Amino acid sequence: MQNIEHNGRSLKLYPLHGEVVKIDATTTTTISSHGGDSHTNLEGKFAIRPVSISSQTNYEREVWLKDMNGKEHTIMLNDKSIKLREGNLVTIGLIENSNKQSLMSLKNHNTDDQYSLSSSEALVNKYNFSNLSNEMGLFKWLLLAGASGVGFFYFLRFIATETAFGNMVRNTPEFFQIAFGLITWLAIGLVPLAIFIHGFRRSDSAHRDHNEAVDKVKTARKVIMEDPHPAIAT
Repeated sequence: MQNIEHNGRSLKLYPLHGEVVKIDATTTTTISSHGGDSHTNLEGKFAIRPVSISSQTNYEREVWLKDMNGKEHTIMLNDKSIKLREGNLVTIGLIENSNKQSLMSLKNHNTDDQYSLSSSEALVNKYNFSNLSNEMGLFKWLLLAGASGVGFFYFLRFIATETAFGNMVRNTPEFFQIAFGLITWLAIGLVPLAIFIHGFRRSDSAHRDHNEAVDKVKTARKVIMEDPHPAIAT
């Protein structure tokens, strides 16, 4: 068993060793047709739409496992590329927190094949194990920076045209008016730039935090999948 922690969040990863005792596989095919109805075309002539037939095949496989304590478990493995038959010794990698549980990996010890049932990155996202899920993204920071620049421009324009301070500036010598104008345009440019830089740093930190969380899950799942099956070890 592996307990991993990241930013105050914790996950538990552990192996479930067992034997495949039963496999219930079903294949269902759904056939649907479209068209065949009559209508009047643009020229006012009677016409029949051509018939199109489509089909969709669904494969479902319920696998029954008996663990080393004799307790039976069922899992759904609908991926046909996962090769299993009754009597195979398997190890299932599980991950959970206080609210939910997921399958990570499956190893068939008889064929020595190992299958990934969910990627480490997908699990980090599913369990909100990194700060990236709470980060609004670089593009949104860019929009916020642009909106702040526009808002700051209209705010300063209001001060310059509608307030006593603006009237006072307009009555100062031309040199001071030019200096005030340059300072104003500099502020209009610096405010959104500062917001974007802040957002870029937050986004970069969140992505590095996310990669660290993914690495922790990868390392832990590798360890538990290397845990020897008791029926083979003895």
